[in-house]
Amino acid sequence: MNAVEPLPLETHPERVRLRFEQDDGTVKEARVPIGTTVFDAASWNGVAIDSTCGGHGTCKKCKVRIESGEVAPTAIDFRAFSPDEIRAGWRLACRAAAQEDLVVDVPRDLATVLGATNEGRTRQTCRDLDLAARLAVLT
Repeated sequence: MNAVEPLPLETHPERVRLRFEQDDGTVKEARVPIGTTVFDAASWNGVAIDSTCGGHGTCKKCKVRIESGEVAPTAIDFRAFSPDEIRAGWRLACRAAAQEDLVVDVPRDLATVLGATNEGRTRQTCRDLDLAARLAVLT
């Protein structure tokens, strides 16, 4: 389902609104407490972002681009991205704490297969299933 369910416009000063845009056209919006990481907000709201380190910033797989809003880069972001990528809004989702409303681009090669995630499989399994499905199309 690609329809976006708009959230009511009422404001909640202790929450921020995140809009996740995926390359396949799927868009999801959510309100989360201020300070929640982009990775946690995505996970809580059915947006799969790859990670194998559990949000510790060591695998550097959870790369997203902040399209709107500001997220200050962390020391780990400076090790994961070039200066040009930092200026373009690239951040590690597990380290990016939402302090204001954000629009987040989740690149397709970083997203996992949502159906598999909903069935309780691990994120790595989802990536493996996605790769297998793409290879099956090619053969």
